[in-house]
Amino acid sequence: MASFAKDGEECGGASSAGVTTIPEDELDEFFLCARYGELSEVRSAVEKYGNVIGGPSTRDDNGNTALHFAAANGHVPVVAFLIGRCGAKCVTNGSGNTPLHWAVLNKQKNVVDILCRSVDDVDVLQQNDNGKGAVTLAFGAGVTEVTKILLEHPSAAKLNEAASASPSTVEKEEDGGDGDDAVAVAQKHTHQFLFESDTVRIQEVGLMNDGAAEEGNLENTGAALWGASLLLARWMLARKSDIEGKAVAELGAGCALPGVVAHTHCAAARVVVTDLESATFSNTVHNVEVNRRAEDPPRIIEALPIDWMKAEEWPEDVRGAFDVIVGSDLVYDADLVPHLLGVILAMIKPGGKFLYVSGKESRDGLPTFVASMKKVGFSVCATSPPPQEYFANALESGNDDAFDLIFGELKTNTFALYEFTLAKK
Repeated sequence: MASFAKDGEECGGASSAGVTTIPEDELDEFFLCARYGELSEVRSAVEKYGNVIGGPSTRDDNGNTALHFAAANGHVPVVAFLIGRCGAKCVTNGSGNTPLHWAVLNKQKNVVDILCRSVDDVDVLQQNDNGKGAVTLAFGAGVTEVTKILLEHPSAAKLNEAASASPSTVEKEEDGGDGDDAVAVAQKHTHQFLFESDTVRIQEVGLMNDGAAEEGNLENTGAALWGASLLLARWMLARKSDIEGKAVAELGAGCALPGVVAHTHCAAARVVVTDLESATFSNTVHNVEVNRRAEDPPRIIEALPIDWMKAEEWPEDVRGAFDVIVGSDLVYDADLVPHLLGVILAMIKPGGKFLYVSGKESRDGLPTFVASMKKVGFSVCATSPPPQEYFANALESGNDDAFDLIFGELKTNTFALYEFTLAKK
């Protein structure tokens, strides 16, 4: 049996004044009904036990409410009923996640909309135990429509207030592009990953430029960790013999997890992590610096801004310099294929390898890229799906909930490993 305090409301199942007793099996069934969107069963349970069963005080063993389950799975009628009838709120569970966090993580736009419009305690910047607010999760997931809803919520106004009143809360960085736009760093959080017996520290940042709320113009891809980058890091650990003592470059590095692992765990002689010079590149540099190892003999790691479309600006010491080049989820537009092919050919040594992890779903241009690599002299070996152990929780804390929040796409996307080897001249 489980008992939950009430605020004097009349409902069935009351064992004493102010307390409702709900059998555990019926409570478990109620949460399952909320999870699967069974509105009639949810309504029947509320009629039997009163509004308290669907309210903020009724939790499972992990601190989740019925609203958590309905929101995560996109069941708008159940969400609306729990809010309107039971007074459900966006309260935190045992990991600090609210129903809004879960709805954003699962890209439930309609639920995000109703939560922001109908729940008076919503704070889109409220951070969970992993240091992420709903806005940051939306940035990382690249869901522009969801992010727009969040940025239009009154609680998001604190971003602009902080930007003008307290730079330490929301930092301003120059875009680094052709314009003069400033980019707000909304939130920062550092994750600690444990590979073998050594820890690496990778920072993510949530970014918003001044026109983001109006235009959905988000700069986020290089500021967030992606599932493909974790798979690439794990693949490199399994291929140490190809990396130890070699020169390695990571293209489109973003948070630079694979490049950092090449330096810290794979004993590469030289690692260069590269990305477009933008508001996200300072985070790339940060992650390189905090993970730099002092070794004897010395091993080099550096971050370089490289624009694939401006070959005339590439440093001379990267041309033909690398035994291994790596990348993850770089081909998302067929128009990028010639530019990616050009930078790989310019940087790789004869006989060198390009290790690439792709999310197979919705990757425009991937078949063209593979065919183009073959045409210019690369052999290709593809593995799909990757080994299951590559998907294991890599957080030092071992917190599965936190891991799923960072790498939610590992459960929803399909991935492939591509090993390209250039023929020796």
